[in-house]
Amino acid sequence: MYAIRGAIEQGKGDMDFAKTSVTVQQGVYQGSVDALGNFAIQVPGPGLYKVEVNNPKFYFEPVLVEIYADEFQEGKDSKAFLFSHKGKDYRLVYPLQLDPSSKYGYYEVKPPFNPWSYLQNPFVIMMGMTLLMSQLMKNVDPDEMKKAQSQQGDMMKDMP
Repeated sequence: MYAIRGAIEQGKGDMDFAKTSVTVQQGVYQGSVDALGNFAIQVPGPGLYKVEVNNPKFYFEPVLVEIYADEFQEGKDSKAFLFSHKGKDYRLVYPLQLDPSSKYGYYEVKPPFNPWSYLQNPFVIMMGMTLLMSQLMKNVDPDEMKKAQSQQGDMMKDMP
């Protein structure tokens, strides 16, 4: 039997290792993570294995581990690779040291309160114009006001 070994870094400090699991080959082989973040998963033989870390708060990039039947260096029979989607692939140290790539965002962040957004509302603009016009009408000379009202009344009579 061969083993895939590694450790998971704490990340931002709020990772719960009790809710973290490690799967190989999409769940064919599974393992849990101890309180320090270490894991070891038994696999049947040499080959290429895809290792995935599952955590409800953090996302980890999948890692490919290649296990050889013979040691290619003293005490080493495994190589690990991180194939990223960004175009550049990395060779990782073995035993694995895995860091979270990002934190899951389950909820959309609510924008903060903005009082200026009310001034963009057409209803508020019309209310403001009405109040502004009423204040301007108070400052008009009373004789000019009567003249304007009579002109407006004459215009209304002429309408069909």
